[in-house]
Amino acid sequence: MRFVAIKSAEQQAALMLAGVRSRLIRTRTQLSNAIRGHAAEFGLVEPKGLCHIPPLLARAASDEHVPELARGLFAALAREWDRLGDELKLAEAKLVAWHRQDEASRRLAKVPSLGPIGASLLVMKTPDQGVQVGPRLQRLDRPDAERSLHRRQAAAGCHHPRRR
Repeated sequence: MRFVAIKSAEQQAALMLAGVRSRLIRTRTQLSNAIRGHAAEFGLVEPKGLCHIPPLLARAASDEHVPELARGLFAALAREWDRLGDELKLAEAKLVAWHRQDEASRRLAKVPSLGPIGASLLVMKTPDQGVQVGPRLQRLDRPDAERSLHRRQAAAGCHHPRRR
């Protein structure tokens, strides 16, 4: 039987912050898909990406081919988009502040391609494990590490189309 250590109130609050951020990201994705779908119904199409949503909302609010009712609804969606963005920035600022005060998270952030938010989330999910950078992660610090990693994965058959 495996036993799990009891979390402190601070650890539980940190996990709650990670959960709130995750929920905000899911909600933002859902909202962007809804905005893109509603705009497409009126012939307004933008490329994929979160940076294309504000211009799409601006086009929808100013296009005369869009009915007045729909323009009002797009304005409401734009307000929700802005509010959601502000909440997400606040949650990420709190996460970065948590990262700065946690020694294990700061150590882990030195691994290439793992920033402060990723390191914080990893430490939060495994608080009792004691984060250690092993030889596999140290190898990724070399300049040619990505190429050699892909070579090892290809040799292991990880990139085979039928195994994805």
